[in-house]
Amino acid sequence: AAQMRALGADVINVAEVESGQMLSRCAAALNQQNGMPSTWHAPHPAFEYFMLPGTDTFTRQQVGLLTRLSPLSPLERTSARESYPLKSSGCGALSTNHSSGISKHYMARLRLDLPGKSGATLAVLGLHLKAFPTSPKACHQREAQAAVAASLLAQALDETDYVVALGDINDFDGDECCLDAKRSRPRSWGL
Repeated sequence: AAQMRALGADVINVAEVESGQMLSRCAAALNQQNGMPSTWHAPHPAFEYFMLPGTDTFTRQQVGLLTRLSPLSPLERTSARESYPLKSSGCGALSTNHSSGISKHYMARLRLDLPGKSGATLAVLGLHLKAFPTSPKACHQREAQAAVAASLLAQALDETDYVVALGDINDFDGDECCLDAKRSRPRSWGL
């Protein structure tokens, strides 16, 4: 919680959450300092936590939202799916067609008060895409999940100019600043 608090963020996406109780504990810890209720966030409101059950039956993990911004509506999720392999895929050969949705995600619409623009909407897509960036099958599935995410983000951009995706994309970043020690490059177009 101290590291999260040090970020100074108003919105935090948490991946690999095992229960609402754990997310509640994170929110409580963010709202305390040295074991006492904190005033560090004054005049801002305290963090609240939100989580929607996902469809991941293997790990049973979810993504959660910690936010000091007020939700404008309940969190949502979609059951939309995308077929794969995608025509533009760089993941390698796959002998059969499949489809995938995003098993761990939410879409939140939060009230964003900006100088001169009170009450704007911030759309937040919190997600956790398929792991194993070097596996061709996982790469294809992650690309299908990214296509579903792209559709959700496009819909959100029709509603507001303030849209962000937060989460674990589970692929390598191809930007020179952010390469890993092996200088791995992304296999999917998930980013």
